[in-house]
Amino acid sequence: MQLSSFVRASLLAAVFAVATSPLAAQVLSIDQGSVLTAGSTAQVSFSDPSQAGQDVTVAVTGGFPVPTTEYLTITLDAKGKGSTPWTVPLLWRFARFNCSNAIELHCLIR
Repeated sequence: MQLSSFVRASLLAAVFAVATSPLAAQVLSIDQGSVLTAGSTAQVSFSDPSQAGQDVTVAVTGGFPVPTTEYLTITLDAKGKGSTPWTVPLLWRFARFNCSNAIELHCLIR
């Protein structure tokens, strides 16, 4: 491998690491995993150290035949972690969870 190819590959790897690092910093999770039970309470958690002490909004979309979106507010602590309970609707069959740059979560509801 020529030096110029090595430098170019290293530069591209560094740019990719910097460009994707914010995505890795935001973590959205559901305590019940990817299959939720209708009528139960799920704990929705979010973590992002760069947003410590702030409120974040999680959009939860689901429902059939007309999709509905509910909004949850999570207050993050000094370490950027927080959670809130969410009651799983009885008539929903799926739910999508979205929050500022975190990877969208898809859950089935039984």
